[in-house]
Amino acid sequence: MMDQDRIDRGYRVKNGLIALLVIAGGFFVTNPEKPTYVDYASVRFAETATEAICRSPQLPGWARSITSSMQEVCRGTVETGTNFGKEPLQNFINGITEHQNFLLFSTYTTKFPGRTVKTVGVLGNFFPLQ
Repeated sequence: MMDQDRIDRGYRVKNGLIALLVIAGGFFVTNPEKPTYVDYASVRFAETATEAICRSPQLPGWARSITSSMQEVCRGTVETGTNFGKEPLQNFINGITEHQNFLLFSTYTTKFPGRTVKTVGVLGNFFPLQ
């Protein structure tokens, strides 16, 4: 009986280690690289800039349709500009970003003038911390 308990415990430990290695392997394989982060960050930056530039002021109901149309034109213009400027924006973000690879996940610290953005990359996704 004592030997059977020892054998069962050994199988549980072995199976637990195998499961842990499989999970760690999944994290390792899906750990995003810096170019993937730069693509993600440039899209987020463009979205944030679009919202900041094209923000609608609080106006009375009769003026909302006019501002709504103006917002659409603004968004289209900013998006066109960011599409044309995508490569320079990516190069800029790449240059101001520090990447630390911890094998199972990565951290990215992007230092914009006046603001630092920290992000964790894990399982192929990005999670801003601040």
